Amino acid sequence: MRLNWPSTLPCSLFLAYLVLAGGASPVTATEAEPERLQLDPATFASKTTKGYWFVEHFSPWCHHCQAFMPTWDELVRDYEGSGVHLAQIDCTVNGDLCSDHKVRGYPTIIMYKDGIDIGQFQGARIREKLDDFITDKTAISLHSKNGHLVAETEASLDSASDPNPDGTVLKLTPDTFATAKSKGGLFIKFFAPWCGHCKKLAPVWEQLAREMRHQLTIAEVDCDQHKKLCNVEGVTGFPMLFFYGADGSKTEYTGSRKLEGMKGWAERAVQPAVQHISYDDFDGAVASHPVVFLYLYAPGDTSGMATLTNGARPLLGSPPVYTSSSSQFLQRFGVTPSNVPVLLAFKDHDLTSPTSVLHVSPKTTSSDLTSWLLHRRLPSALELSDNTFQEVMKAPGNPLVVLTAVPGSDNFAEHEFMAGNAAKLGVKWKKLGVQRGGSDEEGKRGVVFVWMDQGRWKKWLKSMYGITKPGEVVITDHANLLYFDHTPSGTKLALSEDSLFPTLDAALAGTLHPKHSENLLERGARRMNVFFTALEGFIIAHTFLFCIFVLMGLAGVLLLLKRIIMGDAAQYTQYEKGRID
Repeated sequence: MRLNWPSTLPCSLFLAYLVLAGGASPVTATEAEPERLQLDPATFASKTTKGYWFVEHFSPWCHHCQAFMPTWDELVRDYEGSGVHLAQIDCTVNGDLCSDHKVRGYPTIIMYKDGIDIGQFQGARIREKLDDFITDKTAISLHSKNGHLVAETEASLDSASDPNPDGTVLKLTPDTFATAKSKGGLFIKFFAPWCGHCKKLAPVWEQLAREMRHQLTIAEVDCDQHKKLCNVEGVTGFPMLFFYGADGSKTEYTGSRKLEGMKGWAERAVQPAVQHISYDDFDGAVASHPVVFLYLYAPGDTSGMATLTNGARPLLGSPPVYTSSSSQFLQRFGVTPSNVPVLLAFKDHDLTSPTSVLHVSPKTTSSDLTSWLLHRRLPSALELSDNTFQEVMKAPGNPLVVLTAVPGSDNFAEHEFMAGNAAKLGVKWKKLGVQRGGSDEEGKRGVVFVWMDQGRWKKWLKSMYGITKPGEVVITDHANLLYFDHTPSGTKLALSEDSLFPTLDAALAGTLHPKHSENLLERGARRMNVFFTALEGFIIAHTFLFCIFVLMGLAGVLLLLKRIIMGDAAQYTQYEKGRID
């Protein structure tokens, strides 16, 4: 600190100034953030060839990385001069380097010795465990250098950096719900104690909490005790499962209630929203996933990465969204450097050309990207099952669904033959749409081909669409509970291009008359239910206003009754005055 002698200042005040300045200097030095060493491909190769290097691979937009930063800064300060060097690699800028290091999520922390990977840190990112890992890999301990630091750094488990530390279900109330929701990474079951399905799910939910320890907070809300909270959160039945992201997003889980299905979905939900991919790994990714998105950007230009990350979060990792700045992708898919950043969609393991392209501009918002991604997340064809039913039938954009009933798995050969035919027709329709100008483009309603096990779903298929045997086909508009089972010429639909494609064209054009999958009584009951559900929501959200409307209505009824009664009395009085007896 630089001090200047003020000639006009009294000596006593100046001495006091010296005392305060001297006392303040150490605080400033102690609270200053440490210098974070950033590595790129060149500096990583030159610096890490000697000694121990503890390297954090991170993304600036990663919520877990931001929560971990204070702990990382502590490590940088405390291990300075210890023989363990700490550095970071920004994977949004050095994606190829992170890909070479097999980074699949953020943050990923790896220990290197003389440039060789000797182990990746796993588990809760708390100070004590990090110290133990470093000691285990390097035999270097703070005890031998700065023993007085140990008691200060053995911090208690922080739920922000270590979700679900005990592997138990967190019980939420209106007092704790908002705080838990604000942290994100929250999977909640809304239930009622008397609900049979809820009772059946309870042990599976507890097991899921154990399986997701240190990964995701598993919670529950008793809607009998906290009815208003459940209504505000849009709970319309029991149990309902919602995932709350760190960005405030909310996604309903509608898949299988078995442990394997929920665990797989939860693990995808906590993965990074976007992942860098190398050119060499892309073909394998497309082969592994029926739908893949690829975001191409100019090297070093990460200005749109935050918007992309926020836009991709509602996908919860399915389908994956990859990023790359490799010029090889531009050459392969005919993208000029002046047209990046650009977002490409690939379907059905087909690398020939993208099915849809979005040129991203500075005006493109995360909401725009979310809408674009969600409208293109379904493959051309897939099996309709417990895990995929809601995702398909309630997909954004309300696509038409070509549904084929196939034999059960006991008749494997026939099952595979019919399912294969449905899949081939779906891919052929997609290619026809691309030739016509893109069936995935804005303003065009999508089409998805699905097959369903007729043996398992026999009753549902018959009651909804009149399907009674394998091989029968309908085109459904499930959102409006409508379907088509005949061609424009009046013949019954069949699993063939000649039968389905003209019918799809007519249905999309609105020139084909649909059938209702509900009878008149069911449609009336559903509309009444929608009305009363909306009324209940209005009452909960605007209780005071509703009371005013009720009072006004009562006042109107009373006034009307008064006028009727007074009118009758006046008429009676008139007759009394005109009596002739």
